[in-house]
Amino acid sequence: MKRYLSLGLVLAVTLTLSASASTFVAMSQDDLLKSSTAVVQGKVLQVDSYWNDTNQIIFSDVLVEVEDEVLGKADALITVRTVGGEVDGFHVDAHGFPTFDVDDRVLMFLQPDTKDSLKVAGYQQGLFRIVSDEAGVEMAIPATELETNIITLDGQKASLPSAQTLDELKSSIVDDAAALGLINR
Repeated sequence: MKRYLSLGLVLAVTLTLSASASTFVAMSQDDLLKSSTAVVQGKVLQVDSYWNDTNQIIFSDVLVEVEDEVLGKADALITVRTVGGEVDGFHVDAHGFPTFDVDDRVLMFLQPDTKDSLKVAGYQQGLFRIVSDEAGVEMAIPATELETNIITLDGQKASLPSAQTLDELKSSIVDDAAALGLINR
C-alpha cells in the first residue's frame, strides 16, 4: 500500500511540474534590438530535432531562408537552434522557447548561439509569425505563448505586444534602431 501511495505522489508531482509554465523577464523592442546581431524575415525550410551529446535534452536546428534583412546582416540560409522537438517518439515542449514548423514565415530578432547557429533573442519574445489577414495584408503575430509568464524586473506581469502589420513592425524596428544609435539613417 505504501509503495502505491509513494508512486501516486511521484506521479502527481511529475504531472504538476510538467504542466507548469516557464517565467521570463520581459524585453522591450529596444532590449531585443540591443541584444541582437540581426533582425530577419524568412521562411522555415527544414526542422531537424536531435538529442544533445548526453541524451538529456532535445534541440531543434531550424533551416531558414532569409527573405529580408530588416537590420544587420545574415546569410541567405541560416540555422536557428532552439530547445525542444521530437526524436524517436520522445517529445519535449520547452515552454517559452520558440517553436517552428516547415513553411512558417517568421520575423526574428537573432543573436549568436554556437559557431554554426543562431538563436532567437528573448526566447519567444523575439519571434513573430507572419500570416495574411482576410484582405491579404501581412500581419506579424507575436509568438509568445499564453502559458509563458513574462514579468517585468519588479515582478509585475508584463503587457505583451499585439499583432500589427508586418510593415509597421519592420518600420518600428528600423526607427528604434536609429534612435538607439545602432544604425545611421
